[in-house]
Amino acid sequence: MDRLFGRFLVMVCLLCLLSRASQAQGEEDDVIVDAGVLGRIRGTRAVTAHEFGVTREYIQFRGIPYGTIPERFLPSRLYEEPLTEGGDIFNATSAGLSCFQPILYPFMMTEDCLTINIYTHKKFTGNERELRPVLFFVHGGAFTVGSGASFSGLRMMNRDVVYVTFNYRLGLNGFFSLQNENIPGNAGMYDVVNALKWVNKYIKQFGGDPTLVTIAGQSAGSVTVTQLMASPMAQGLFHRAIGASGSALNAWGTTTDPIPDAIKVAQIAGCYDNNSAPNLDLIAFCMRNVEPMTLVNALYEFQVSERQQGRLGFAVVSPVVQSFTMNAYTKFLPEHPRQVFEQGRESQVPLLMGSTKHDGSYVMGVFYNRFLKDNGLEGDEDFIRNELTTRILDSLGVDDISTAVHDAISLQYMQEARKSGNFSTMFPGLIDIFSVFFFKGDCYQTALLHSKNASSPTFWYSFDFKGHASLFASLFPSEVPPFPGGVTHTDDLIYLYSLTFSEFTPIEAEVSRRMLSYWANFAETGDPTPGSETKWPRLNDTNHGYMILDEVAFADNNYHAKWVGPGNELVAP
Repeated sequence: MDRLFGRFLVMVCLLCLLSRASQAQGEEDDVIVDAGVLGRIRGTRAVTAHEFGVTREYIQFRGIPYGTIPERFLPSRLYEEPLTEGGDIFNATSAGLSCFQPILYPFMMTEDCLTINIYTHKKFTGNERELRPVLFFVHGGAFTVGSGASFSGLRMMNRDVVYVTFNYRLGLNGFFSLQNENIPGNAGMYDVVNALKWVNKYIKQFGGDPTLVTIAGQSAGSVTVTQLMASPMAQGLFHRAIGASGSALNAWGTTTDPIPDAIKVAQIAGCYDNNSAPNLDLIAFCMRNVEPMTLVNALYEFQVSERQQGRLGFAVVSPVVQSFTMNAYTKFLPEHPRQVFEQGRESQVPLLMGSTKHDGSYVMGVFYNRFLKDNGLEGDEDFIRNELTTRILDSLGVDDISTAVHDAISLQYMQEARKSGNFSTMFPGLIDIFSVFFFKGDCYQTALLHSKNASSPTFWYSFDFKGHASLFASLFPSEVPPFPGGVTHTDDLIYLYSLTFSEFTPIEAEVSRRMLSYWANFAETGDPTPGSETKWPRLNDTNHGYMILDEVAFADNNYHAKWVGPGNELVAP
């Protein structure tokens, strides 16, 4: 009997082992997706940051190649071949290397940087009804820094979406243009289009609905969102759009004449000697063959020099209007986006846009450090009183030969403080000027123009919440400006992503919950507050309705009437 019982125990143990092996195989299968021609792709399991004590499991697939680069500066191509040889599983278990940019060490970067990251709760099971809306996020970073992996699904996957981030070429690699087929510009934008095409083709296998794709972005990413709305190349590839603090209509968002600054940066890179008329073919050959870090360093030197002279230095790193004959490639941007929006020819999709309350404090910090401080002007009362505002407005693209417009703006935003010659007295009004003329004005105009088509619901917000964490100091790692940043540029992303190490207070956790729900609701329905008691008004040019996002969210109207004044809140009582 003991022998029989012993055999019984052995059988039970064998069955347990087989059961566990089967379960493990099932769990392994859950994180492997068959992506057609790309082959099988393995992801890893992860757990979200807690939301009021609750977490959710999800699967992340990171570092999947989505595009190939035939040659530096040229448009990329969609990756459409097996990811491995011999049918092996591709391990999408770690983020790909970043695209070349300043700050990072060279070993952390590569020119072959076009990878995509997918965050999902489960792969496609064959049931179309289980497919979830796709949130396709374009990271910001002034078109010079950043990576998709920095904006993970740690918080976003607390919502029922399939979330996508990716890398695209930055800096000169992504935007250098000689306005010809040799170097046509917009390389980074071609990358974004290919990432979108990849999503349309393969996201279903990861549980995402290719007929419900929302493009979203912040800062340069938001500029890209509105560029995609204007580009004929992106038509039909997305169905909603979210833009935070950036528009193709901003002066820094679109370049029309990149050649003068392209030649300047080529000279810094050692590709032009300035002793003869520039030969664009020779410049192209040289720029294509210098070391990648030469391009990074040349751009950095160029932008520092430009900003020390009171300019922005964006002309060589912004999307460019391709106003030349091009047969070898399709033009990403054949005309200025402003013309497209003014004529109502942009993608007619629901649009959610907004800005932070003190968006311009970041840009003002750059201007203070590079122009005022580097030139020893921060204490020059005569310059600050008589020339500062004009230099600022010139840099922001507000041309005024007679100075009458500049004087009127100075009076409206600073009143009597404009005559003080004291930077500390003037900075509240200056922050408002930077906020409106660098971000808010043209962003809001973009939304208003889009709202004219009644079939394209448009929503606007002002993010006014000031939590205990801010990214203002992080934006200036070596020299924080001597004034507060308020609710600065990028502070809204704190509540969508894990950008700080500090734990949320209960109020901050509630703001984060609402922000995540706004984005997820919009991705699913085209309305950020469907069925909510606090209904988000649709924007139109009659009542200018919008939502203020603070400790409590509430509807308001006439956003443009409240541009003057937020800076005053930063003055200590």
